[in-house]
Amino acid sequence: MKMRKHFWLFIVITFYVIIIYSCKKDPLTVSGNLYNPQPYQIDYPAGMLGPDIPAANPMTVQGVKLGRMLFYEKRLSGDNTMSCASCHFQVHGFTDNGSRYSKGIDGVFGDRNSMPIFNLAWEKSFFWDGGSPNLESQVVGPLTSPIEMHSDFGSVVKK
Repeated sequence: MKMRKHFWLFIVITFYVIIIYSCKKDPLTVSGNLYNPQPYQIDYPAGMLGPDIPAANPMTVQGVKLGRMLFYEKRLSGDNTMSCASCHFQVHGFTDNGSRYSKGIDGVFGDRNSMPIFNLAWEKSFFWDGGSPNLESQVVGPLTSPIEMHSDFGSVVKK
């Protein structure tokens, strides 16, 4: 009988220890800051000016890593078959290797080929016609174009 009483006492104490430990606050939430971005440093050649990075969207280590992941993410396209890298091949200097026209997810060719996409931080407008005023808004065009990736932000977020 005494052994059974000790057993239940052990179970009750263990249960309370587990409950108390699991209620301990996460150190990330104690400070109130769940995101602690680390600045991304670029080493520029002597005499070269750095790019004009928007204050509202500073370059961070985490942002660069996310951008790289999204560049190769096929789920951004409407049918999950194409990523940005499907037309901007790294091995060809982030171009489509001189193709006259770029082909989208439905096999439809566009009116132009995909632009080379390197050193974009120094550009003032994007696309062949300058149709996008900044890098942040540039992504909307290819993502939502029915010829290119044929998707929309609502679908992408759900995926």
